[in-house]
Amino acid sequence: MFKLILFILLFKCVDPNRHKEDESSIRDVNQVQLDRLLDDAGYLAVYWYARNCKRSENILKGLETIDDDAAESSVSLVKINDKRYGKSLGIKKFPALTFMKNDEDTLIFEGDLKNKEEVLEFLTDEDNLAMPENIELVDAETLIDIVEQEDLVAVFFYDESKVSAKALESMENIDDDTDQFNIKFLRINDPELADDYSLPSIPALVFFRYEIPVVYQGDLQDESEVLEWLIVQRTSADEQDTVEFVNTEQMDIMVENMDYLLVIFLDNSRMSKKVFDIMETMDDDCDDLGVSFVAVRDKSLAAKYTIDEFPTLVYFEKEIPSVFDGDLENVREVLDWMVELVNGDHIEEVNSDILDKFIATKTYLAVLFYTEGEDTSMQALQTLEDIDDDLDQYGIMFVKIDDTKEAEEYGIEESPALVVFENGIPNLYDGEWDSAEEILDWIITESTGDDTIETVTGNMLDVLVDENDHVAVLFFDKNDEQSQDVLESLEHIDDDAVNFEFSIKLVKMDDPDEAEEYGVTELPSLLYFDKMIPNIYTGDLMDNEAILNWMMDQTSGSH
Repeated sequence: MFKLILFILLFKCVDPNRHKEDESSIRDVNQVQLDRLLDDAGYLAVYWYARNCKRSENILKGLETIDDDAAESSVSLVKINDKRYGKSLGIKKFPALTFMKNDEDTLIFEGDLKNKEEVLEFLTDEDNLAMPENIELVDAETLIDIVEQEDLVAVFFYDESKVSAKALESMENIDDDTDQFNIKFLRINDPELADDYSLPSIPALVFFRYEIPVVYQGDLQDESEVLEWLIVQRTSADEQDTVEFVNTEQMDIMVENMDYLLVIFLDNSRMSKKVFDIMETMDDDCDDLGVSFVAVRDKSLAAKYTIDEFPTLVYFEKEIPSVFDGDLENVREVLDWMVELVNGDHIEEVNSDILDKFIATKTYLAVLFYTEGEDTSMQALQTLEDIDDDLDQYGIMFVKIDDTKEAEEYGIEESPALVVFENGIPNLYDGEWDSAEEILDWIITESTGDDTIETVTGNMLDVLVDENDHVAVLFFDKNDEQSQDVLESLEHIDDDAVNFEFSIKLVKMDDPDEAEEYGVTELPSLLYFDKMIPNIYTGDLMDNEAILNWMMDQTSGSH
C-alpha cells in the first residue's frame, strides 16, 4: 500500500511539460556544426549567448517560447557560444540574434531581445529570408547584343549549385559599388553559352573589354578582391593613356578595397597642372607595378584624407597612406619611392592625424610607438617587421609612429610600446621584444574578438578618464587567485558594458601604487569614473548582474 501511494505521489510530481520543453529547446551548436547547417539550410536564425550570464539565460527562456512559432514559418533557430566567431561576422554586442544566409552574410537584430513579439516578427519577416536579385538577369541573345554594343560589361555566369548561390550573393553585395564606376553588371544562367566562351568552370566572372572576355581567376566570395579586379579592368580599359579623376564615392571605395592605390591631390594652380602632366607619363609604370593611379581635384575630399597642400601625392596600401615628400617634378624619384613602398617589407608609418582617424574608426588597430635610432625601439621594430605579412593574412591593420607628443596623448610613457586599440580602448603589450611568435599570438588574440578586458597603464587610464564620461577599471593582482577569478567573471560583461545606452569603457590595471592614489587599498577592486568622479563598487565582484545594474545606475544618474 505504501509503495502504491509513493508511486502516485511521484507520478503527480512529474512535470507534464518537461518533455515538451525538451522538444522545444533550441539546439546548441559549435562553429563547424553551424557552417554545416548553413550549407544545408541556406539561411538560419542564430542566437549568440554568453555562459554564466543571467541576461543571456533570461533572453534564451523567452526565445524558447517562440521557437515553435518560428518553426511554423520554416525558420530554424540554433544557439552558439562563440564570441570570437561572432565578432568576425560583425557582431559587436552579445547576446545577439542574427539571420545568417551564409558565413559571409549576416543580418543582425537591432531591437529589444526581451520583446518576444518584435523578435518573432524579425524571425518571420519574408524580406529577411529573400535572396537579393539586384544584378540584371539576361538571356543569351540579350547578352550578346549588349556585349556588341557596350565597350565594357561585367557578366556573372552561374548555375543552380550552392557554390553559385553563395558567389551570387557576393556579387550582389558589391553591385552598388560597381555602379559608382559605371560598370554594367549582368548575370546569366546558360551552360551552353558558358561553353561557347570556353569558361573553365561555373560560377565564373567575365569582364568584356571591347567584346574581348577576361576571366577573373580569384575567389568569387572575396568581395573586396572581386571589386578591386573590376575597378582595375574598368580604369585600365581606356584607350587613352590618362589618369582618371575620381569623386568622393569612388575614392572611398578604392581606398577601402584596393591593395595598392596612388592618388595625386590637385587644386587649380599652375603647379598642380604642371605636376599632373608629369604624373600622366608614369601611368604605364604604375600598371606594371600593379598600382592603380587616380587623381582628385576636390578640396573637401582632400581634407577628409588630411590633405591641405596641393599638389600632394599619396600612396595607399591596404587603406594606410604614405605621403611623398620629395620633388614631384622628378619622375625617377617618384618611381623609386613607389617601388620601394610596393616591394618593401615594412610596417607602414603614419602621422598623428591619420593615427587619430584610424583609432576612431577601426574596431581593431595595432600600433607600435617607437623612437627612431633608440636601441630597444629598433630591436622591437626589427622583430615586428618579421610578422607584418602574417598580420596581413589575418586582415589586422598594423602601423607605426615616431611621435612622442602623440604617444603622450594616449598615455604612452615609454617607447617602444605596442598597443592594440579595440574601439578606441588601448591594450598594452607587456611582454618581451625578442619573440616574434609570442608577439604575433598576442596581437592576433587581441584583434580577433577575444573576451579579454584591456590592460592599461596609469597614464592611459588618465587619458581615458579625461576623454570619456564613463570608465570602469578593475584594479587587480595578476598573481592573486581571487583577482583572476573576478577578472574571468568580468570578461562575460565586457561587451554589455560597451553597449549600454551610454557606453562604459571597462579596463584593468595591475598597479597597486596607482590603486592607492584613488584610495583603493584592497585588491581586487572595481572603480567607476562618472565624468571623472571615482566611485568604488562595494558589492559582490562575482555577481555580474549586480555589477551591470550598478554601472547602469551610475550612467543613468548622470544624464
